[in-house]
Amino acid sequence: MNDEQEKKSVPGPVPRVLVVDDQPPNIHLLAKVLADGHQVLAATGGAEALAICRSPQPPDLVLLDVVMPELDGYEVCRRLKADGATAGIPVIFVTARDSAEDEEAGFAVGAMDYISKPFNPAIVRARVRNHLELQRKTRDLEQKKAELTSSNNELEQFAYAVSHDLRQPLRMISSYLQLLESRMGSNLGVKELEFMNQAVGGAKRLDRMIVGLLEYSRVGRVREQPALFNSRDALEQALAFLQPASEESGARLQISGDWPQVMASPDELTRLFQNLIGNALKYVPHATRPEIRIHSSVLPHQWQVAIKDNGIGIDPSQQYRLFKVFSRLQSRADYEGSGIGLAICRKIVEQHHGELWVESLGPGQGSTFQFIIPLRRPRPINLNANLNPTANR
Repeated sequence: MNDEQEKKSVPGPVPRVLVVDDQPPNIHLLAKVLADGHQVLAATGGAEALAICRSPQPPDLVLLDVVMPELDGYEVCRRLKADGATAGIPVIFVTARDSAEDEEAGFAVGAMDYISKPFNPAIVRARVRNHLELQRKTRDLEQKKAELTSSNNELEQFAYAVSHDLRQPLRMISSYLQLLESRMGSNLGVKELEFMNQAVGGAKRLDRMIVGLLEYSRVGRVREQPALFNSRDALEQALAFLQPASEESGARLQISGDWPQVMASPDELTRLFQNLIGNALKYVPHATRPEIRIHSSVLPHQWQVAIKDNGIGIDPSQQYRLFKVFSRLQSRADYEGSGIGLAICRKIVEQHHGELWVESLGPGQGSTFQFIIPLRRPRPINLNANLNPTANR
């Protein structure tokens, strides 16, 4: 038997199903239906059921009657869902109360399913099997998500630490090169001076790249909590930072559209505008006055911004490279930069559950950068949330 066959032959844990009913014959009947492949637990009242669910070995699923003394099934389910320790346990009502209102009440308190008595044993087995499988997949996804989040955090911390530690020796190299140049002075020939200048320039460019990597690693890791604020405020803050460059180039800016309240990180949204508008100011043909149009649109549940420029444009076949780290489309001799600004923009937008893209007809045709983010941060999907009973009948 090979390793793969051996893995497949290892049985998994037997799922534990709690049957809650104040009538022992009903418990025995359901236990018989689920005898194959399940460990059946029993409780004849709501208080006992809650105690079992809160025990160190809780059930994987609960089959719950409605009509019981002291605590009825609806109240038991409501308490299970209100308790963080038991909220994830799927609940299926199995009851003789089969009106539409009864079903609606069951789903309203958090049940995953509703089976009416008298029941078909095959249906009970199928529903239990399906919900247990859904529960297993949900747990697997949550575990993988936790592992991925941990891995991403470690990578970001590693990038930050490496980048931070690299700057000190790099600054030392640059300083010693400049010190060597000043001490040797006239003893350096033309070629030697050229080599020295190239080495110093390379060290400075590498330092700027490391600073960019530090900024990239910080996005989404070190920031203030999202807040509801006026999106125009972030734009105005970015324009204030860019005012010297704007005045120097003689840029003409046109701002239009509706600027809504958004749920976002104010600092990161300001940085997003600063990078996109800063690129529009910088990447223009020489001796060309930048013309930039910034338009905001409010869509159903979303906010869209377009930043259109009269710059150097982008070859459509090369647009996929724009948002990659350290990816440059222009010669450094023509336009200085670290090649990380648009990667930071993309990361900021994605951290806000949005999209960023560019449109350009080609070189010399200008570009339009657009992003779209939700007006409110989307809530995570809760697979145990109340279902619409009408949609599940």
